Amino acid sequence: MKSILARAAVRELPAGVRIGIEVGQSAIKLLELARVGGEFVLRRFAVEPLPAGVVIEGEIQDYARLTERLAALRKRLGFGRVPVVTAIADGAVQYKVLRVEKAMESRKVLALAHREARTLIRDPDLEVSVDIAYLGEAVMGTEMRELLLVAARSKDVQRFATCFRRAGWEPEIVDVEGLTSRFGVESPPQPHYNGDGSAVTAMFDIGASGISMSVIRRDEVVFHREQSWPSPSCNIFGDEAAHGPLIECVRSLSQAFYRHTGIEHLDRLQVTGGLSNDERCVTEIADWMGLPVSRWRVEDQVQVDSSVNPVELSDVASRLFVALSLAKRGFA
Repeated sequence: MKSILARAAVRELPAGVRIGIEVGQSAIKLLELARVGGEFVLRRFAVEPLPAGVVIEGEIQDYARLTERLAALRKRLGFGRVPVVTAIADGAVQYKVLRVEKAMESRKVLALAHREARTLIRDPDLEVSVDIAYLGEAVMGTEMRELLLVAARSKDVQRFATCFRRAGWEPEIVDVEGLTSRFGVESPPQPHYNGDGSAVTAMFDIGASGISMSVIRRDEVVFHREQSWPSPSCNIFGDEAAHGPLIECVRSLSQAFYRHTGIEHLDRLQVTGGLSNDERCVTEIADWMGLPVSRWRVEDQVQVDSSVNPVELSDVASRLFVALSLAKRGFA
């Protein structure tokens, strides 16, 4: 899949090195990744806190303060104007699954995507940026295929990229968070089979403002949805009498996944995000889903350079999922 926005870098990083930067609700997460032979090696990481109100429910509210924090992060780490891979949050984009004939020409698919994007953005005067990801056959053995359409207002994408440039970074690629998750998930070691030999992994990203579910099959995102918590201060676990927002959201997202994809099973469940460090997240999801659930950790995905402080890394390891996915995206 092509990125929404791509530009040539001002200055190259060392060969085989990429930087991924995620702008989250409460912090900016950076991960520097090297590819040495056939292995990925984490060289550096950083978390830069964001003041309250800069990002609300995935949408940037204060670009000036975001620029300040991005600049502070770059200076703290000693970077010049280097290329980075980043992504606009899911709250700034619209998704839609399209069904088209396999024989449809690419130009006609693109024209259809732009027409559908207009219906999603609902403002005829705005320029729209469009991405398309191939999901697979609509129904096994048919002549129809499914595409995931991602639409964003071009001015939002450009404003986001400008924010990085003003902070001294060069956004080489601006992608969409929900679609980069395929780069951060390794294939299950003992997969079930979905008719075509594909394994299926579900990733729940549990953050301060809500939860998202991404499902990856054949190294592609086949489903992505997100839901917000009822309020920022709510107890996501509920009490003995009733499930809290966590399980209600997991239930809603899982039902939507099975209903929209027709996939009948999941091979593996993983949780990531700042709130996933609470053991109750793993326990409650595992109990409700009836499947083993593991906490995603960056140390399990890549090698870690000897210069990295293991204690500091363990404190934030579960929060680096998107940043790692973006850094890997830079190698694709």
